[in-house]
Amino acid sequence: LEEDGHTVAEAANGAEGEACFDEQGADLVVTDLNMPKEDGLTLIASLKKKKPTMPIIAISGVGGGSAEVNYLEKARKMGADSILKKPFDAADIRVLIAALL
Repeated sequence: LEEDGHTVAEAANGAEGEACFDEQGADLVVTDLNMPKEDGLTLIASLKKKKPTMPIIAISGVGGGSAEVNYLEKARKMGADSILKKPFDAADIRVLIAALL
């Protein structure tokens, strides 16, 4: 993503991601749904309260089968603008980012 001209901030978990957002802000957030300390669903809900127009891409490879699809769909219902099932190619996320920005 940096090769595409984006500035990227990384966080090891949802709590760190939220702290990073609070300190630096962001134009877009990409979050995994399965993370320690604060999962992606909690992060999405919190960020949407802080900035309702924040574009969010939720990604997940957890659960497999229909359980995974339901988890990603739950993220969409909670405010994720796009969802992406792992594994995915770099081109897949680039297309979503371009569409949201």
